[in-house]
Amino acid sequence: MPMSRSPALWITDWSDEEDADARTAWSEAGLATRVVRVPPLGPSVGTRWHRMRSYPSYAWLAVAGLSRAGGGPLVAWQPLAGVLAALLRPSRRTTYPLLLVNPLLRASGSGIAQSLLRTGVARSDRVLLSSRAGVEAAVSMGLPRERLAFVRLGVRARRERPAPPGTHLLAVGREGRDWETLARAARLAGVEVRVIGPAPGDCFDLPLIPQVSRARLFDLMESAAGVVVPLRSPDVSAGQLAILDAFAVGRGVVATRAQGTEDYVDEDCGELVHPGDARGLSEALQRLAQPAHAARFASAALAAAQGPLSLTTFVRRVDAEITAVQAGAHCQPGVDVA
Repeated sequence: MPMSRSPALWITDWSDEEDADARTAWSEAGLATRVVRVPPLGPSVGTRWHRMRSYPSYAWLAVAGLSRAGGGPLVAWQPLAGVLAALLRPSRRTTYPLLLVNPLLRASGSGIAQSLLRTGVARSDRVLLSSRAGVEAAVSMGLPRERLAFVRLGVRARRERPAPPGTHLLAVGREGRDWETLARAARLAGVEVRVIGPAPGDCFDLPLIPQVSRARLFDLMESAAGVVVPLRSPDVSAGQLAILDAFAVGRGVVATRAQGTEDYVDEDCGELVHPGDARGLSEALQRLAQPAHAARFASAALAAAQGPLSLTTFVRRVDAEITAVQAGAHCQPGVDVA
């Protein structure tokens, strides 16, 4: 049983739907939790407008989190806000625990942003990373292994059983996607692959669907035979949320083997292919488009979203880390926390 403590305060940039999902998960897990949040700013990532909007929002989140924590644990789902909170709080030893969720550390990263990120991470009590490779990368950067933990992200299942698979595939995502290799693979496979995410000039003639709401995205995923997550770099944590959304509606996934996918896609619910391997990707696309394969992957994918990759499982694991930090104990590093 968790030790008695003040409810954790999460600082986030969730949408209303994501906030409702999290509150349902906390309720199912029997956890009392508080939230301070700002609207999501994702669609403008990479633009000057995004920086002008996001930095003040993250600063507000950090200050609000520090002022409202009230002695309870502070969990930073928005990692940049968490880094600012870590830099602003008086001392790691004399204040409440601070946990950062999945900060985007880059071993080759430089500049002020990465420097601040690493300093803030070093001042945090626990850093929760969503991949095993991410833990090892953080250790290679000099972060203490005992303050790192591998905790897989989770999702709320949207269906009780998978629908029959469609006849096309759907590829999704914005950051770090390898649309060029996907386009070559789709031509080799003779499979229709529709895409959501890239700019019109970046989709290499793949059928492009305009940006849609998350609810509509779930419908589009369900209407496909499966979902494709093509990534450029194997060393960047990306693609997990797209994979989890596919699992939430019972759809198998073909993804690039990378830091952000290896701990989520197994042989039961999809396939992983090497970066830039158009031939290997084409063969995986052909298999995913076959009704029998798609149906088998679909059942396993939905079972994962209902169990080990559920949002309820995720919040329980975060709570276990909070308990470990407060007890002064360290969970075994680099391993899932039950």
